[in-house]
Amino acid sequence: MRLLIVTQADPLYMPVFFKFFTENLRNPEVEVRKVIILRPLNQKDKFGLLKKVLDLYGAWGTFRLLLRILRVKVGTGTVEGYLKRAGIGYEYVEDINDGSVADYVRREGIDLIVSVAASQMFSRKLLSSPRYGCINVHHGKLPEYRGMMSNFWQMYNGEEFAVVTFHRMTEDLDGGEVLLEKKVRINYDRPLDYLIKKTKIFSALYMLDLLDEIAEDPGRLLQGRPQEGRKGYYSFPGKQHRIAFRRKGLKLL
Repeated sequence: MRLLIVTQADPLYMPVFFKFFTENLRNPEVEVRKVIILRPLNQKDKFGLLKKVLDLYGAWGTFRLLLRILRVKVGTGTVEGYLKRAGIGYEYVEDINDGSVADYVRREGIDLIVSVAASQMFSRKLLSSPRYGCINVHHGKLPEYRGMMSNFWQMYNGEEFAVVTFHRMTEDLDGGEVLLEKKVRINYDRPLDYLIKKTKIFSALYMLDLLDEIAEDPGRLLQGRPQEGRKGYYSFPGKQHRIAFRRKGLKLL
């Protein structure tokens, strides 16, 4: 089964996912042909990205994150580093819906596209280009926690568990049938940073299990269930949400 993975240029948390994914990818029937890396949070310039980070983490928190990014970049724990060690090629792409991507999928006979924190919505043309369609991993219960930064909002709302959800992708944001749903306990004595890393680790390992099942029986993709429950949508949290988050006694970092 030939895969194309689509992710974003997140130097803090995506390396955690790809470390566990690449180090445990041992099924010869699952072949990752390439990883496409999109711009972070779909921001076209660094100033827009910096503003979002400042609003969420504040000046001191942003400074701490920048120091962490520097340590990652001078070390070997980058997404690119893990992909190189696993022998997986990667490419930076500005627009995932550029026709060349769908052409590549068809030309290379890609069976499945896997979205891992992809920062752009997929067009109908791209969704229909792989043999078996596209799946996404979302770190929130669906349809209640559609949108961005689900881990933040699940902590904010006092949920007992964060939920790692694998679902088929449609043109609707975070829509499509649920293929696999796993609970991850939220440790309220730990910061949001810990929960994000924890769910990235679990999602990498659960994804490997799901891909093994699909490689053995592609019909597994037809065994999803419709999303049930209250529909919600959460946007990227801003300054006011950071202040309220901390007033609840919660920590970001």
